[in-house]
Amino acid sequence: MTKKFLVADDDLFYRGLTTDWIRKMGHEVTAVTNGNDAFREWQQATPPFDCIVVDIFMDGMSGLELLEKIQEKIMVEDDRKRRVKAIAMTSDERIETEIAVRKMKVVSLLIKPFSEEKLTEVINATLHGYS
Repeated sequence: MTKKFLVADDDLFYRGLTTDWIRKMGHEVTAVTNGNDAFREWQQATPPFDCIVVDIFMDGMSGLELLEKIQEKIMVEDDRKRRVKAIAMTSDERIETEIAVRKMKVVSLLIKPFSEEKLTEVINATLHGYS
């Protein structure tokens, strides 16, 4: 079944690669370059996105700030249909970064560089709840 994805990464290479691989899986993708644009797209999406794939470190609003802002908005509105599963991408392998990502609770972690197979595995785990 086709799912709707939002990809946010300020790195053109990874944004393009991730977008291409997700489309190759048969899904619909909207790609943006920063957290502010991602938040705007998330708010306006009808139907809502099934999954967000976001780089942790971006200029302006970071990926973690984006996910926090989305969670806060969901909590305020208690809008269950807007809930979204998320995948955080980073090349930062420090334990502190992993802990920060894990605290988000709705997030799977993908370490750059990654393969198409690894992206597919993480997407499937995230969508089906066993990440």
